[in-house]
Amino acid sequence: MLETVLDYSLQDLMLFSPEVYFRSLALYNQNIWPAQFIAALTSVYLGYLILGKPATSHKTIGIILALAWAWCGLIFHITHYSSINWFATVYGGLFLAQACLLLWAVLKTTHHSILQQEHSLINLAGKATVIFGLFIYPFLPLLTNSYFLEGQTWQEGQIFGLFPAPTLTVTIGIALMSQNYPKPLLIIPLLYTFIEFLSAYLLGSLTSCIFVGLIILLLIYFAKKTTSKNCQIY
Repeated sequence: MLETVLDYSLQDLMLFSPEVYFRSLALYNQNIWPAQFIAALTSVYLGYLILGKPATSHKTIGIILALAWAWCGLIFHITHYSSINWFATVYGGLFLAQACLLLWAVLKTTHHSILQQEHSLINLAGKATVIFGLFIYPFLPLLTNSYFLEGQTWQEGQIFGLFPAPTLTVTIGIALMSQNYPKPLLIIPLLYTFIEFLSAYLLGSLTSCIFVGLIILLLIYFAKKTTSKNCQIY
């Protein structure tokens, strides 16, 4: 019995091949057309709010993030991805829970912005992460076809608000930019970042490096906040 279990590898846990997965992304893009145009315009608008005037637009930013997580949970995971992945319904539940948490945070916040910025390296890393998630992630199949996503085409590009990975990336970027982003709102993103890393690794995609980077940034962010609180005590 033990020998039989040891014969399995992590790759044996995959429920589908890389070809099936990437084809699924293309079919999803076809099925939701022309939602990509709305998502692209939303990405530009959100980028303007986040990078231009986050302190005065935190409620709008929070609502957009909540809607993005809700779409990814209901439409991508539960409605689409569940056809090839048994765990997608669980992922969808996590995304819907995160959407509710974001809306709760927006409604609870009054005059004190959770997006109040600070000038630091982690803040710059957050801005770079937001830019990457909004404006570079959708073009990864074209920009890195030979290295990161071998065999992919432009039909499999992932846009913020429609796909989990760029939505997750932008959310983490916003948290890194903030002085007051609530830590409970990062529990689900951290968990799903690990899930994305594991999935990319098992698919043999070097995009797993992106999620390793996000995990490292989040751990640095948590450590920085903990250090800041300890300094305040003394």
